[in-house]
This record gives sequence, structure tokens and C-alpha cells, in this order.
Amino acid sequence: MPHIGYQWLANTYGVVPVHPFAVQSEIGRTRSSATDGDISREIYPAAYRPVSSLTDHLTFAFRHEGIHLEFLARLFALKSVRGELEAWIAREPTGAYARRACFFYEWLRPERLDAQGVRQNGNSISNSLRKR
Repeated sequence: MPHIGYQWLANTYGVVPVHPFAVQSEIGRTRSSATDGDISREIYPAAYRPVSSLTDHLTFAFRHEGIHLEFLARLFALKSVRGELEAWIAREPTGAYARRACFFYEWLRPERLDAQGVRQNGNSISNSLRKR
């Protein structure tokens, strides 16, 4: 069965997580859940399948698989991911998942994203979200 969410991101970007993902999602015929120790295996019908993009799989992961900071730190270290995040926040400057992804990027990385129109008065994305 095809993986989605964090596992899709790991396979596509070649980032191997240090620890197994606590929630592992796949596309199957019907919705089901199973637990094996600390690992939850979630099967979703085809209607849940995200488009094959960083933004859609990251959105799915945030919605259904929680936040995996160790993996995000390693994923965000890739230069191509930085560009995709900047394009995402430019397309959706008020989008909850775009802003959340950019917040985690700026929180986990030493550099700030170039997000024209999102920063106000010199504040970074992470500062603007912390004020909420």
C-alpha cells in the first residue's frame, strides 16, 4: 500500500527518521486503524490521498500524524525544501498549515525564510505566530 504523510516525505526526500514514526499512514480500500506497541498504523481510503507534493503531504502529516520535530529538522535542512516552503507561504500567506510549517522551519533552523508580504514590521513568521 502506498505510504502518505511523513513516510512519503521520508521516501521522497531521502530523509531517514532516527525513530520510527509513531503514526504510519497508508492508502488502502477502507479506513482502519491498528496498533503494534507504540506504532499506530492508519489506513485511509483513496479519497484521502494527498497530491504528490511537499505541501500536501506535510499538511496531511500535521492533520493526521502529529508533529515529528526530529524529522522536520532533518527535512528542513534540505535546500530544496526551503524553496518549496517559501513558495508555499507566498501562495498562502494566511494558510494555517503553510504558516505552521514555516514557523517550525524558523524555530528549528538558524535562518529565516524569505516570505515577502508575510513579515510585518520586520517580524519573522515565527514571531508573528508566537504573538497569537
